[in-house]
Amino acid sequence: FFFRQPHNMPIIPACKWAQRKERVYLTVDVPQPENVKVEFGDKTVTFSGKRGPEGEEFAHTFNLFAEIVTEESSFKVLGVCVQINLKKKDTEAGYWDRMTEEPSKVSKNFLSCDWDRWVDEDEDQGEDEDFGYGDLGDMNYDGPDSDDEDAPLDDLDTPPEAPAAE
Repeated sequence: FFFRQPHNMPIIPACKWAQRKERVYLTVDVPQPENVKVEFGDKTVTFSGKRGPEGEEFAHTFNLFAEIVTEESSFKVLGVCVQINLKKKDTEAGYWDRMTEEPSKVSKNFLSCDWDRWVDEDEDQGEDEDFGYGDLGDMNYDGPDSDDEDAPLDDLDTPPEAPAAE
C-alpha cells in the first residue's frame, strides 16, 4: 500500500511504528528497496529511495514527537522493507503519545501502529529487542530441540492397515 501524491512526486509508503522506553521502531513497507537514504535530525527522520524493478521513487519526512539521538539511531535495508531504529533523547519522559508532532489525522493514511512489536509502557523491561527479523544464521537445527532425538521413522514406508470390517 502506498499513498499517492500529485504530479510525479515520490510516493509515501505504508509505515508502522512501535516503541520502547528508550527506542522507537519504524518499519517502512517497501518491496525491493534500492538506493535507500535515511537522514536523522534532532526531531526528524527522512527516508527516500526507489522500489522494485520499475524504480518508483518513495520518500517522506516525519516530524517526530520528541527529540532523538541522531548518532545512536540507525537503519537496515531488507528485501521487503526498511527498518529504522530511533534512540530517544529523553528516556525518562516515558512513552511518546504518538510518533509525530502532527495530529494522527495527518498521517493516518500511511502510518499505523505495529502491534506485533508493541509493548505497553508498564510491561516494558527496558530491553531493546532484536532490531530486525532476527538472525536466522544463529538457528541451530541440530541442537537438543531437534527432531533427530525422536523415535525412528522407518514405518513411513509401509502402507497403512485397512480398517477392520464389522
